Amino acid sequence: MKTSVKIILGLVSVLLLACVAGVVLIYIQTSKTQEQFAPLLESCRGNTVSQAAAYTDTPGNHPAMGVMKSKLGLRIYTYIVPDEVLAASVAEAQLVLCATEAEEVLIERCPYATKNEKGAEATNVVERYYYQQEVKLVEAKTGQTIASETLRGKDPRECLKQETFLKGQETVKVKGQEISSRDLQEWIRPYVIK
Repeated sequence: MKTSVKIILGLVSVLLLACVAGVVLIYIQTSKTQEQFAPLLESCRGNTVSQAAAYTDTPGNHPAMGVMKSKLGLRIYTYIVPDEVLAASVAEAQLVLCATEAEEVLIERCPYATKNEKGAEATNVVERYYYQQEVKLVEAKTGQTIASETLRGKDPRECLKQETFLKGQETVKVKGQEISSRDLQEWIRPYVIK
């Protein structure tokens, strides 16, 4: 084997090992975060978390943590809270942002008359959806809700005069933009940074 090929294979091996090590470290860190902040899940259920910090509506930063309901249940999500107020521990957390998983909401159904491969009349449909997500901000210590809202993502495009349907396709879903972690951070910002 040529020396250059051996060097390239060696470099590829090192890069692969580094990638695997990185994935393992991220998994370990995520597991530690879930375990470390698990008591704050109770705040989103309306329960008290005695070891959390007391919240007072005063100027300054108010440390917070994010919790999102997903198919796996309630989970800690650090990226939905601005970095500058992300709580370093349960004892530091004053507030918890509780968010549901985004859901699709049907806006309208637009029917289109077409002919199928046998020449018979058929009706195809374009369904327009937007995303919505329920959010609430709770006091970590007491579980009491401070604010709540239903956030709505951007609407999808309008139904066109003509639509293209693939063979055998009866319905086309057109979806708007989902609510981003930045949208969640902007919603919570006035409460956590005063």
